[in-house]
Amino acid sequence: MVGSGPTGLLLAAELALAGVDLGVLDKLPERRVQAKAVNLQPRTAEVLDLRGPLDDAHQRAIATVAEGHFARLPVPLRYDGWSARRPYRVGIPQARVEELLEERLLSHGMRVRYGHELMGLVQDGTGVTATVRGPNGDERTLRAAYLTACDGGWSTVRKLQGRYHPCDPSRFVASAAVAKGVVAVDLVPSPISGPVTLTGVGPSD
Repeated sequence: MVGSGPTGLLLAAELALAGVDLGVLDKLPERRVQAKAVNLQPRTAEVLDLRGPLDDAHQRAIATVAEGHFARLPVPLRYDGWSARRPYRVGIPQARVEELLEERLLSHGMRVRYGHELMGLVQDGTGVTATVRGPNGDERTLRAAYLTACDGGWSTVRKLQGRYHPCDPSRFVASAAVAKGVVAVDLVPSPISGPVTLTGVGPSD
């Protein structure tokens, strides 16, 4: 499995629970601390609730939110009318969710191999041969029945398969930073029109 974001970690834990022998590779040297997202939507919370990590997520959450928005339009979007067991968003940074999911993966005897980058792959009728570069720059080949691409929007797996295509120009730009201490900011709301830069400020732990 290539990629150890929330999708990769959750899928890896599910496969490990089913007794599948697998490996999880990520080119990052260690688990990221920056949060690409800061909320679990109601349906995502339900999925985690099926396997247990949601209780831990609640303990580490910043807040629970009963309403949201669509494209920041001024239209109320409340969750309490939904037929969901947990009709609210859980305010928790993605980095914490990944930490919880990695703990679950470790409980099944599996771990993420950080610093391992996929360099090439060849697929045939019986499986996949992957070329992987390790933290020391050495390359080796791994053989598996399947290779799962959980490596995000800029997927190396898709590129290597020739399925990658250029995206449209960015219409939404977000900057993320982890700051320790007290940060004083002045934020001025503005309407959305065309390409947008969004700055969000909130506690990370």
